[in-house]
Amino acid sequence: HDAGEYASLKAAVASQVSQLRTVLESHEAREKERSWLRHQTQGELDEARLVDGVAGAPDVYRRRGVEADAGALFRPKTPKRIKFVLDISGSMYTFNRIDDRLRRLQEAAAFAGFEAKYDLAVVGHSGTGPEAERLVEFGRPVATDAERLAIARRLAAHAQFAHSGDSTLEATRLAVDDAAAGDADERFVFVVSDADLKRYGITPEAWNAILMARHPEVQAYVVLISSNEDEAAAIVRGLAPGHAFIADQTERLAVTFKQIFLGSMLKNR
Repeated sequence: HDAGEYASLKAAVASQVSQLRTVLESHEAREKERSWLRHQTQGELDEARLVDGVAGAPDVYRRRGVEADAGALFRPKTPKRIKFVLDISGSMYTFNRIDDRLRRLQEAAAFAGFEAKYDLAVVGHSGTGPEAERLVEFGRPVATDAERLAIARRLAAHAQFAHSGDSTLEATRLAVDDAAAGDADERFVFVVSDADLKRYGITPEAWNAILMARHPEVQAYVVLISSNEDEAAAIVRGLAPGHAFIADQTERLAVTFKQIFLGSMLKNR
């Protein structure tokens, strides 16, 4: 039964995971292409070897690319540090019967844990607290489907009995601080929310200040999974362009993450 339960979650995002893996591999390849290969006989003149060039050395150029013996000569960078912040508030449970949002959150959690080579952490927040459930810790990747199923079940159980209130801002603040700590090649925060913020007096502007200004080196994004399109659209308008997305269907998750990582690739060219 357990295997079948997780398999259904995994199957719901299988094609999206495959698409995202392709994007991330392209991202990784782009990083290698940004590396300078020195001692080349053609390419861009390497200013550090001008004296050698005057002396007649032919290999005074540099170019972008990957060494022929990449395994021996290409030093991998520190891993990407990615933190997922999942909304497990009572509204996720209450409105699940209407738009299946809790199920989509569980699928998003299955989606989030697909790639072990990235340093991932996952927390759930609710009125109970900004880190009411510490689901996955940095440096301790989830290794088995049984562990992933346990995480999905914890999400649902917490949402059913969560205290009223909202911890979105504090959860985002803690996540951005956590992503900024430690060694990392790139730092990402993804906050998955059901957009039920207005009732708690939370403004997009206050959220945006934490997302964008607290640690500018952290690339922070919001993914809204509510079917309340008007409220979700208002939040998107109030956040920095390109940093908020509406994924009202599970299929939109892959498109959303592809947009984010492709944007990061272009920005870092």
